[in-house]
Amino acid sequence: MYSEKILEIFKNPNNAGGLQGANGVGKYIDSSCGDTVKIYLKIEDGHINEAKFKAIGCVGTIVAASAMCSCLLDCTIQEALSVDNERIYEVTGTFPNDKEYSIDFAINAVKNAIDNYYVHLEKEQKKAVNTVKAETKAVEKKEKPQITSEINERRNVSAAKAAFDALFDI
Repeated sequence: MYSEKILEIFKNPNNAGGLQGANGVGKYIDSSCGDTVKIYLKIEDGHINEAKFKAIGCVGTIVAASAMCSCLLDCTIQEALSVDNERIYEVTGTFPNDKEYSIDFAINAVKNAIDNYYVHLEKEQKKAVNTVKAETKAVEKKEKPQITSEINERRNVSAAKAAFDALFDI
């Protein structure tokens, strides 16, 4: 059923396990068979520097996830999104026809991980904008009392001068 190459990858999968500091994590669960693939990506400057996986499922699912992670290393995000069955076959050899669907699990998990990366990136950008806004408000608050105190000082001097002038009818 499976080729020797696929069985070897299954026995010794590359990139298995979680990834500390991953900024893109995607999961795909197939509702019909229950196979699950979770892909962890570390993306910096638009390139995937690290990719790891966890999978529960048949030989095909585990091999597809392992091969996918191998294909993702040093890819841009766009290149990662274009990894398809043919690219996986370059790493694994062809899958039996009744197990090709396993590759789709890994492809969907990668798409979900990249979506998660963009959500993570958007949150980081909002956080940075909010930090800048908070710092700007803090600076404005510090400056306002100085402006207010200068205005009050001028008012006090003007009021004193007006009182003095009124006293002596000047």
